[in-house]
Amino acid sequence: MQKFSTFKQFVLMVIILSVITMLAFTLNRSSINRISQIRIEGNRLLDSEVYKKFAKLDNVESIENIGLSIIHDRLEKHPYVKDVDVIMQERGIVDIKIIEKKMDAIILQKGKQLLITAEAQLLPMLPETKNIDLPIIDNYTISKKIKLFSSVKKDKNLLSALKIISTAEFVDKNLYKNIGAIDLHKGENISLDIINVDFPILFGKDNEVKKTVYLSKILYQLKGEKLKGYLKYLDLRYNNLVYLGFDNAKMLKKGRT
Repeated sequence: MQKFSTFKQFVLMVIILSVITMLAFTLNRSSINRISQIRIEGNRLLDSEVYKKFAKLDNVESIENIGLSIIHDRLEKHPYVKDVDVIMQERGIVDIKIIEKKMDAIILQKGKQLLITAEAQLLPMLPETKNIDLPIIDNYTISKKIKLFSSVKKDKNLLSALKIISTAEFVDKNLYKNIGAIDLHKGENISLDIINVDFPILFGKDNEVKKTVYLSKILYQLKGEKLKGYLKYLDLRYNNLVYLGFDNAKMLKKGRT
């Protein structure tokens, strides 16, 4: 009698488990778990619709059997994306948080604009890119050995430019925001154009961190000084020395007034 009771309990348990499994399978295939809407946040460089189109998510109603892992993998392949968080909310709504790569500079190459990330990765600049306000690295040709999506760290000239940018961002946000262009002079030298500064900065090669700190202090000291209006250039090419080049014509004109 006891064995029969145990058998009945076993059969009942099997039936319950079978029902639960069938119910879960049915719900999984039903419209309850179908994606009805995708919401993207965290994007700054591209509109959410551009990311959706890249990942073939711009018409989710027609996509069957798509899972969160597939959405994650598709978006993570975008060149601007560093990481992705995908969460299923209620009623088939999927919330996606995109973490974009930090861009450090634009470099001009044969009439095309390319991006260099904070990790020194070379990327194409997509035509839909927006909210991009970065220093321009100019007058330099990247070696053919460096391909798109690879690192530029082996290029000492580009690495020097990136050191200037990252140091400025760390020590002087105002200087960082106002670096307009970094001229690499085809690898022979470096000069900077600073927004709201009417004279070029002859930066020179090597000791980029120390020179950037010096430059920050010098520009701060010159702020509001009348002397600034007579400068023709500021020369940091020589270690531990700063040369101020004056515009003689302006000085003479001032002397006659």
